[in-house]
Amino acid sequence: MQFLYIARGSLAELKTQLRIAVSLGYITSEENELLSRAYQLLNALIRVITLRTAKRTNNQ
Repeated sequence: MQFLYIARGSLAELKTQLRIAVSLGYITSEENELLSRAYQLLNALIRVITLRTAKRTNNQ
């Protein structure tokens, strides 16, 4: 889990940098949207793993 939290933090940093890149015209908004989708998927993965881990802990 720790790896996923670190990855999410790194994506958040990159997300900020890419917003700046869009505003300066270095990349398109569409390219920036790809990162946003990756961030959403990572958050969903963390949520699923956390819920499943909690269920297993409660069942024991």
